[in-house]
Amino acid sequence: MSTIPLPIVSKRDVHRALLADGWVDVSRPRSDHFMLEHPDRPGRRIRLSHGSKPLTKPVINHIIEQGGYTRESFVALIDRT
Repeated sequence: MSTIPLPIVSKRDVHRALLADGWVDVSRPRSDHFMLEHPDRPGRRIRLSHGSKPLTKPVINHIIEQGGYTRESFVALIDRT
């Protein structure tokens, strides 16, 4: 059983991809993090720090878990944007 490898992706690219997938930025002004909620996924919330540095694999895995994605659907989402 092979696993799809996680892409090397920046915080900015993940933020852009999540917004394109319907997530809404509900961050407070002057916050250190983006807070994203999805209208069709109640109770799900993704917290993502600002910046353009690449994300580590544990952080990407946590975003996948927070968003209710599978690894395959998350990679497809990143590839679309």
